[in-house]
Amino acid sequence: MKNKPAGRLRLHVSPKRRYLYMLGGHVSVVLGLIGLLLPLIPTSPFMIAAACFYARSSERFYYLLLNNKYCGKEIRRWEERRCVARRVKIFFIAVLIVMFGGTIVFVVEPMQAQIIAALTAGVVVAAVSLLPVCEAGRDT
Repeated sequence: MKNKPAGRLRLHVSPKRRYLYMLGGHVSVVLGLIGLLLPLIPTSPFMIAAACFYARSSERFYYLLLNNKYCGKEIRRWEERRCVARRVKIFFIAVLIVMFGGTIVFVVEPMQAQIIAALTAGVVVAAVSLLPVCEAGRDT
């Protein structure tokens, strides 16, 4: 690989477990890509999970994900410092509110389903709000 960022690559010794971890990584990437299109599925947690799975199963896929121009920088930041940039957090919360709001108002019909969608939105926004923010001035 041309650019191997600092990370937690620790391949498992068992081929069967490596296969299961790789399968988990592939499923996480697919769910993350679906999350780009559907407001009820968040993308970032699935990509971070995929990095964790790939760190245990495949050096190739792990570094492909970490060197990805769309999500690699945020995954590396999370792995190295366990924090997210303030602008990313604010943008993500704003997109969640807009997408859930649009879904609740324009897509979901029964009042019970609207309430469930609103509660889900509240839980997701609360979870994202609890993520630690990186210190100002340090690659935010």
